[in-house]
Amino acid sequence: MASRTPRDAVRIHLEQAQRLVSCVTDRVLRVGGERGPNERRTFSFPVGAVDLAGVRLKLQIRQHFRTFELVGVDGRRHTLISVGYVYALLDAAEREILSYHWHPHGRSDVTQPHLHLGPAAQIKQSDLASAHLPTGHISLPDIIQLAIESFGVVPRIEGWREVVAEARASR
Repeated sequence: MASRTPRDAVRIHLEQAQRLVSCVTDRVLRVGGERGPNERRTFSFPVGAVDLAGVRLKLQIRQHFRTFELVGVDGRRHTLISVGYVYALLDAAEREILSYHWHPHGRSDVTQPHLHLGPAAQIKQSDLASAHLPTGHISLPDIIQLAIESFGVVPRIEGWREVVAEARASR
């Protein structure tokens, strides 16, 4: 979604992400990172992993983005582009069950979106437990829906499906 200023673009995206995570937790996302033009910023929970409603699971979110200026016939606009993420579901002891990663830039040779099955998934096959399982791009709406539908997280709001659908439509 394009905005008049970089600050507006970040604010709007943060509001949308917060509405989405409010489906499963009352904790608040924050923005961190550099503030300069095209600098990488991050949405995350300041406490790391947060408790999820109705289950003994935790959610960790680190969504990396940059703001970019667009110039068109209607003037200058700013938009937010995702440049990486980590979405993890953890057990009550904060051991990783699964974690979706996309880090196209960095120290790892694995730059495509992928899935890790962590120690709490209790995978007995060591090569699978250490594998980078390829996935397509995973969005925040995907992880919220997965938590509710597959892991028994109790939605905090009745219209959670509509919130997820709206978030997907706004991408």
